[in-house]
Amino acid sequence: MKFGKKFREGMTVEWEDQYVTFDVLRNRLLNYERMKEQVSAMKQEGEDIIIEMSTEDALSGPQSPEDNSNDEANGDCVLLKTKMANEEQNFWVGFDMNMEKVDLFYCERMKESAKFLQEFMTRLVAFDLLKEDPKNERKGKLAQIIRSIENHEKKGISKVLKYDEEDDEKKEREKEQRENLKIAAKMFQETENVGSEIDTIDQTEAKLKREKTRRMTSADKSELRQRSVSMSSDYSTTFSTMSHETEDDSGSSDAPENKTDSGSKNEKGEINGVVILSPPIPPKHSEISRRKKNKMKIAAEEFYRGLLLLQNFCSLNNEAFVKLVKKSDKVTGCKRRKTVERTNLGSTKFFRMVELNALIVETKQLFEKSFHGENKLDRFKTTLYDISPVSSWRLGVLIGGLIMLLVLMIVRVVSYVLEIKVDTVDSSTRVLTENEVFCVLRITRIVLLISTLEFFWGVDMFVYRKARINYHFIFDMNNYKYSFLDGLQGGIQEWFFCVLCIYGMLLCLSPPTGFVFLNKIPYWVFTLINVLLAFLIFFIQQIRHPWLIKTISRIVCAPFKRVYFKDFWLADQMTSIAPAFSDIMFFVLFFFYGFVNFAYDKNGRHAEFTGVEMMKYSKYFTPIISCLPPLFRFLQCFRSARDSGNKYQYANAGKYFTSILNAIGGGIRDVKKDITVPIYAGLNTINSLYSGSWDILMDWGLMQKSYNFLRKKTMYPKIVYPFAIVFDITLRFAWVLNLVVIYCNWFDNQIVVKESISVLLAIIEVVRRGVWNIFRVEFEMTNNMDKFRATKEIPLPVPD
Repeated sequence: MKFGKKFREGMTVEWEDQYVTFDVLRNRLLNYERMKEQVSAMKQEGEDIIIEMSTEDALSGPQSPEDNSNDEANGDCVLLKTKMANEEQNFWVGFDMNMEKVDLFYCERMKESAKFLQEFMTRLVAFDLLKEDPKNERKGKLAQIIRSIENHEKKGISKVLKYDEEDDEKKEREKEQRENLKIAAKMFQETENVGSEIDTIDQTEAKLKREKTRRMTSADKSELRQRSVSMSSDYSTTFSTMSHETEDDSGSSDAPENKTDSGSKNEKGEINGVVILSPPIPPKHSEISRRKKNKMKIAAEEFYRGLLLLQNFCSLNNEAFVKLVKKSDKVTGCKRRKTVERTNLGSTKFFRMVELNALIVETKQLFEKSFHGENKLDRFKTTLYDISPVSSWRLGVLIGGLIMLLVLMIVRVVSYVLEIKVDTVDSSTRVLTENEVFCVLRITRIVLLISTLEFFWGVDMFVYRKARINYHFIFDMNNYKYSFLDGLQGGIQEWFFCVLCIYGMLLCLSPPTGFVFLNKIPYWVFTLINVLLAFLIFFIQQIRHPWLIKTISRIVCAPFKRVYFKDFWLADQMTSIAPAFSDIMFFVLFFFYGFVNFAYDKNGRHAEFTGVEMMKYSKYFTPIISCLPPLFRFLQCFRSARDSGNKYQYANAGKYFTSILNAIGGGIRDVKKDITVPIYAGLNTINSLYSGSWDILMDWGLMQKSYNFLRKKTMYPKIVYPFAIVFDITLRFAWVLNLVVIYCNWFDNQIVVKESISVLLAIIEVVRRGVWNIFRVEFEMTNNMDKFRATKEIPLPVPD
């Protein structure tokens, strides 16, 4: 693999602007090499001309030609040499600028990381997850790292080219220092006024702690005295030497929770060398500490992952700079590699990565000491998710089997329909009623919608992988190796079993000769097997990848949980498969009612399955169940507005409110067509216009005039976006087909055709959602790139 491809595939896309512009600098060197070849070719041509002229002069005698071609060739050669010199200078200027850019980014990240680790260590000590360091060696190391980076920023790097503008730079630095001193003086005056308030707060905290210690009951005090007297003889000599050290630690500001009234009591509860056992912690406090420990552990893992990303960032840039210097030596013929690496690159912080390696080692040690040796940080070193050949082979087998089954099913359906129409039905063939076919379609729609959505998830992840979109970070899937093949395979598996069940049902309805006994198997058995197999596949996948179950639980608790991108993204997916939720309810009631009222006819054969009667009542609970997904999303908008303070979330909530009204209108449209159908059409129009415009403007961030009605950053070819806009708006109005069928009184008495149209419209909505996902996740990726956000935000102090 060439380094250019390796460089592009290995970079952290959110930090793309901070990497060295390898392609630009390499192209400058290639231009230099091309011009050098032209100069050498022109010199060779000039030498050939001189040789020819000398031979002619020797044969014909001296002449005075008026041809100035030799002078023109020399002029072109000089012009090319000046261009070569300019190109070489531009290369080294770009080299210096990139070196400074990478070094500044590295220094900023290192300062942030060191300060975070200092605060993190303080929290670990406060939560009794880490022993306090009496000599402050760890914090001293971190403070030394911060000081070295600040000194390096003041000093700057050693550039390859020496510029004449050093005096101007010094003057600008002096101005900045003066402004910083003025700002610091103002902040000092403000802190003097605030200092008195902080002292009063500290005094009130100390009073509260004293009151808590005084509330101890007399029984607890007597138990403590008895335990201390019984254990004093064994432990007094052991801990007498430690009392002086713990007295100094108890007054430190790193662990304010361990302060008491008496200064001689240390953090382990020792007074004058005697161990005092603390009273048992109530279960509420132990639960809170366990939850905080979990969050601290997650914070440590995410911080370590950020350090590894920074390490990869430095390694790729180091290799790129070395490759560029090697290429420069090869093209120009100058041996500068050792000098540049020792003097220029050696003056930067990112080239040696001394501070970064120290932070990585310190984080590992903290994790091992604080979380009882559960060192699982090494799993973050493997960030690429390779595709195994077995998965690809399994997917190919499934696709081939699905195609074969589809062909067989289509042939079987055509022969069954023709057999019914021609009235050649024999005694072994059973004809389903319209109500029974309606129930089969309703139950099959569950599997079709879920499998189609899962298939499109796989397609979307394939597009993200090709466009280098970090969807694992966006969806918080870093702990789960979930690839696009998993999504494609899950969807095709469910399709395969769905087609297989339908084919089996058709075989039993019209069995071939010699297999008449298949007619005794009722049709609803295959619908039951179809749904159970789909849920079985789903739960087997969730055992390996529990990401979906966890996110769904967060969606159900929408008003009580903080909303992240993965939460409202999955809630949007649920709104697109809202009919599947009402179908699941129908499936449960269908089989519950059918098994309770199971009956036979006079001949001992199965009568019409009594679960079919539930279709009369489905029109009452279908609108209610269909409202649940947009209701969850509606509540998420209010919680997001409360947490972030963004008022546009209220407008987003209005969009989902129209979706709720739309679901209700769809349920009542068949009650009185003269009144309800216009209401249904009006609600659908408002919802489609509102949602479609929100998709394009807010969810995709398009239609910005300054960027040709697109946006600043795009990760797909620009020709794709107009087609995506038209596609989304068109499919938003697919419900017009249903309206035309109602107004034209088509298929009024044909329940099967009307239900087939509703299944088709539901699948169209899932397809539209699959296309929407491609551009929504891309927009989230560009937002992360603008903020250089490649890791999750870790708040300190850790909330409950």
